[in-house]
Amino acid sequence: MLNTIGFNDHRAHHDIDKHLTAVGITVPDGVTYALDVDRALQSAASPDPATDIRAALAAGDTPAKIAAHLTKTGASIAAAEQISAARTAIQIDLDRLARQALAADADRVHAELTERFNAAAADIRKAVDMFGPGLPPKDITSRTGVAKIWDEAVTARQRLDAVRVVRTDLADVGYGTPLEGPEWYVEHMVDLDNAPRKAVQLIEAGIAVRLNTAAECTALTAARDAAAAAAAAQREERKRRDRENSPMARAFRQAEAIARGNRPDAA
Repeated sequence: MLNTIGFNDHRAHHDIDKHLTAVGITVPDGVTYALDVDRALQSAASPDPATDIRAALAAGDTPAKIAAHLTKTGASIAAAEQISAARTAIQIDLDRLARQALAADADRVHAELTERFNAAAADIRKAVDMFGPGLPPKDITSRTGVAKIWDEAVTARQRLDAVRVVRTDLADVGYGTPLEGPEWYVEHMVDLDNAPRKAVQLIEAGIAVRLNTAAECTALTAARDAAAAAAAAQREERKRRDRENSPMARAFRQAEAIARGNRPDAA
């Protein structure tokens, strides 16, 4: 999950790069640009005269050239504190650039993420079909042939968690629904009812999973909300009919009819 912009350390450019690299997805150019700027400022804010002198000696520079270079290094040292303060100040801007780059490339990132999700989910499903949900006894997982499947499932859970981290980053930049839930993973609205929030829990529950796009997440939640609204309207209509047909309501209508001098309603 990315930092809350404006309230925490502004590290989205670092975190997006780290999270995407962990699942083998190409980092958007805008994120790389923000990182390169940050690293350049970090280097400028940390001059190292000794290293520079060693490099000059190794290159065989003349003493005059070394002295001239050290004069420039001295100026860099004097400016280092200001550069460091500037680097700290623009972290929020680099953070914003990285978020915008990820949001602009979200469809491509999600498509690549889906491939990794499907592979990890298939390995976990295989283990669940063989061992059931949860952790099986060690005497089972240590058997020849079975151990390989279990090891793959353990690795797949780690891969699936890395996928979830990137999917959360996408949500943090406005891609789909903001919080992890079954609408990220299930295909049919009926599977949203009382479903666990995490993909691995859905797999263990025997529910088919996929990594939904933003549009699919929105469609699922809209269908669920519409169904809930329709059910609520039906309940209210039943309550209205029950009130109208209650013995007290019927007696009241009959009393009104008598008061008007009409024949009482037999209903």
